[in-house]
Amino acid sequence: MKSKFLIVVAGLWVSFANAAELSDQLAQCRAVQNDLQRLICYDKIGTSGYTPAVGAVVAEPRQLPTENSPATVTAAPDNFGIEHKVIEKAASSISSTVVSIVQSKRGFWTITLDNGQKWRQVSSDGFVLSKGEEIEISRGTFNSFLLSKKGSERQTKVTRLQE
Repeated sequence: MKSKFLIVVAGLWVSFANAAELSDQLAQCRAVQNDLQRLICYDKIGTSGYTPAVGAVVAEPRQLPTENSPATVTAAPDNFGIEHKVIEKAASSISSTVVSIVQSKRGFWTITLDNGQKWRQVSSDGFVLSKGEEIEISRGTFNSFLLSKKGSERQTKVTRLQE
């Protein structure tokens, strides 16, 4: 029984001694600024007791595009509905007149506007629209678009067709 007790005590003694050394190594790895070097440091702690280099490389911060940077472009009305392909400031809505309207076999409308844009209805509500009506298409949530008649509260979801 005494021999088992001595083995357990010796094992705990060794683990406490290693815990202090491990804590020091982890603190050294946390001080490394470069992501890759820090990862290498953590990987080598468990395998060979790696200690990081004193002059580790410091990562440069990334700069995100701002409103005045060249990556930001103001959307033209011709790009309304397809501008999510490029980072840009987009218009919140457009107004236009219906030039033609075609109903599919499933009852969805394909609407052509006087500015040449084509939009397809994607919700299956009883939205009635006719040629020559003034409409407004505005932004919804999650990059969706809502079509409404001028002066009406009813809306239907639409998506822009690229042609």
